[in-house]
Amino acid sequence: MGELIPIREFARRVDVSDTAVRKAIATGRVTVARWDEKGERKLPMLDYDVALKQWRERTNQAMQRPEQGVEQGRIRQRSSVNISGSQETEKSIPEYSVSRAEKEFYSAQKIELEVKKTIGEQVEIAKVAEIVERDYSAVRAQMLSIPSRLAQELSLINDANVIRSALQKAIEDALSELSSGVAGFVASA
Repeated sequence: MGELIPIREFARRVDVSDTAVRKAIATGRVTVARWDEKGERKLPMLDYDVALKQWRERTNQAMQRPEQGVEQGRIRQRSSVNISGSQETEKSIPEYSVSRAEKEFYSAQKIELEVKKTIGEQVEIAKVAEIVERDYSAVRAQMLSIPSRLAQELSLINDANVIRSALQKAIEDALSELSSGVAGFVASA
């Protein structure tokens, strides 16, 4: 058996009211380890480790009141009534050290991006989109020009293999011309 403590001490350690602990005992969510006699009254004593485990497993944490003071790097402000009489909502303000750490993190991220951009490891999305659009337009224009360039020449040929060869050569020439232009552009970008 672990450390035996009264309800009020357990409530203090778990940061709830002793009424909440009494309700948990009454509903069977937390079990009493032993009843000590204090005069004419019986005082329930809880095994801290067992009661804490039961409390965490059997209690809906969403129904618990929020902690006051500092909570995971944030300072909580309780709601209050302002001068006009309306209720102000509870706000969560970052603790200074958390804000400072976030600022330093994002500053480092920004500097890293600027360095990558400067040395050419990173480019802007708009620039990439512009290049892709221009290159796709060039491919489209080259492919669409093939039929008009070959139409008269191929209209006199009846052999399918000769027509296929002429088309194949025209497509390869167009792609070769495009790839040499793209390679030249990538080197200049």
